[in-house]
Amino acid sequence: MIEDYFGFSAQPFKLSPDTKFFFSSASHTKAMAYLHYGLRQAEGFIVITGEIGAGKSLLIEHMFDQINESAVSAAHIVTSSVEPEHLLGQVLSAFQIEPAGTGRTAELEAFEDFLFDNVNRGRRVLLVVDEAQNLPSQTIEELRMLTNINHRGTPLFQVFLVGQPEFRQTLARADMEQLRQRVIASYHLQALDREETRDYIDYRLSVVGRTEQPVFTEEAFDAIHAHTGGVPRRINALCTRLLLFCALEDRTLINSRVVATVAAELAHEVSDASGAMRRQPNGAGGAHAPAPSRDLDSDAVQSPAPQRQQAPASLTDVATALSVLAAEKAGAGPQPNGHATPYPPPSVKQAPAANSDDKEHTKLAPPVVKPAPGQQAKRSATVMDQILALRQDLHEAHRGNREIYEAIAALDDQQTDNVIQLTEHLDRADGLLRAIRRHGQRRQP
Repeated sequence: MIEDYFGFSAQPFKLSPDTKFFFSSASHTKAMAYLHYGLRQAEGFIVITGEIGAGKSLLIEHMFDQINESAVSAAHIVTSSVEPEHLLGQVLSAFQIEPAGTGRTAELEAFEDFLFDNVNRGRRVLLVVDEAQNLPSQTIEELRMLTNINHRGTPLFQVFLVGQPEFRQTLARADMEQLRQRVIASYHLQALDREETRDYIDYRLSVVGRTEQPVFTEEAFDAIHAHTGGVPRRINALCTRLLLFCALEDRTLINSRVVATVAAELAHEVSDASGAMRRQPNGAGGAHAPAPSRDLDSDAVQSPAPQRQQAPASLTDVATALSVLAAEKAGAGPQPNGHATPYPPPSVKQAPAANSDDKEHTKLAPPVVKPAPGQQAKRSATVMDQILALRQDLHEAHRGNREIYEAIAALDDQQTDNVIQLTEHLDRADGLLRAIRRHGQRRQP
């Protein structure tokens, strides 16, 4: 609805991370510099922390877009409370590594083969662990032990830890001393200031093709920053509702009064959802600030007239309005009871009318032919056998590459020793020849 009303190519303030919306604030630019510094160092830990909604996930996604995949093999995992005995399994899953057997020994062998295989290909291995504040101390220690795997002093595995501010308290504990010594850089993401908040909103709107509308007043930017604290995810949530409000109210100007109205509606919905507010027996609202006047074209603060007070729109009201607009746009019109035809549940597909002119609805789905249970089981078993055989071949190939690499290294060492010995023999022979020449010159009359 927002896209249609303003002519946007996409939703400008969606909550899910999308790298095309990455905004280089001063803090995010510095955090990205720390990440790239860690990539160049190719060892140790990098720690990035930030408040909820500060943009940590988008920062990591942006870094992944910039990684040279021919030089770095990288994976990203989001942790809950992972026990130490399950960590290695999650790491293998993140890198899509299948161990040849079961148990920790097989998992560790498969991981080491993966690391040495990447070394042979000239690649480094990076793991980014998000929500690191959820990791138990023993799991963090297990992760540190995995970074100890090296070849001739060259580290083979690097880890970036990303988490909420409480992870910094975890690192400050006495039992984290060994990990702290391995952290080569640490940075805490800051919220956007007022000017960055304005630039952030303008940038996201420009990405989706905003030309002239909507128009934000300077007072609106002040109000948005005051209500969100400059936290990007809060800005996204508030601005999405601001644009939805404009579409429903047929507006294009957003000033401080519009921001105050929408922010009050959001706060009211959150309060209702948490059960903090209670309805009075007569149906009146609980004790909360009255809704601002609907005269929203001025930034001046006005007291609402009693007859114009109304309860803020709830999510149900918005959903109903969307249904009405969609039904009218489709030509369904309002129903006799004044409500539009409701949308079917997502899991239910309505059959099209027999005389429908919608070509997409009149297409017949191809028949689904299900194989017999015996054939399906036989086919699955055959495919599984092939997959297991392929995995075994790959495992043997990795083992063979590792043995070849070690054999080549041993030959290089032997060749170096041979060159040193040959040089010593040549030096001794040259010394003997010089001594023989001097002796012969003395014997000549």
